[in-house]
Amino acid sequence: MLKTAHDVLGDRCVAITARSCSFSQRELNEAKAFCEKEGIKHIIIESEELSIDVFAQNPKNRCYLCKTELFTKMRKAAAELGIENIAEGSNIDYNMLLLYRIRYSPNKINNAK
Repeated sequence: MLKTAHDVLGDRCVAITARSCSFSQRELNEAKAFCEKEGIKHIIIESEELSIDVFAQNPKNRCYLCKTELFTKMRKAAAELGIENIAEGSNIDYNMLLLYRIRYSPNKINNAK
C-alpha cells in the first residue's frame, strides 16, 4: 500500500512508523530499509501504550487503546507536515480474524458436530 501511495503521490507521501517496546525491532528495521530503498520519507514516532493506565492489564479493548494512542501521535506528526489524510496498513492474520469472529460475533459460529 505504501509503495502504491508513493508511486501516485510522490513526495506528498510520508511513511510513519511507531517505535515501541511492544513492536519488534526487526519490523522497524524492515520499515526503515523499505523506505530507504524506495526513496520514501520516513518518520519514526514513539508509541507509549504502556503509559496508558489500563493497557498493561491486558483488557479486551487493548487494541483500541493502543490504536487511539498511536493515531493521536500520527495525526499530530501529519499535521506538522501539512498532511491531512492518513492511510493505515495493518494486516490481520486470518486465524486471529476467525478467533475474533468466533468470540465476538453476535451469531456465534458453532464448530461442534
